[in-house]
Amino acid sequence: MLRPGIIITSDPLYYIYWDFLERGGFTLVAVPERADGLHANDVAARIEALGDAAAAISFIFVVTVNNPTATIISNRERTGLVRLATSLSRRFGRTVPLVLDKA
Repeated sequence: MLRPGIIITSDPLYYIYWDFLERGGFTLVAVPERADGLHANDVAARIEALGDAAAAISFIFVVTVNNPTATIISNRERTGLVRLATSLSRRFGRTVPLVLDKA
């Protein structure tokens, strides 16, 4: 459905997801979680650190109840991630999906 590229995700992430996506030709760029889960500002900073390579982002994949940490992303951070995906979509002139997986 999507051409292989970069997937932005959280760290730690359940290894089966990593393996499946990497075998599909994707490159995973992980953003470390804080004690209270993934923060949209941390994701945005990691994307900016990619520089021109950010154009290869295929999608953002976040497990909202993380396995193995069991952290839960707050509604505020989810909203921030939606805004970030919307901003990237406008920037690149194409849809950059945000997948919020309940695992």
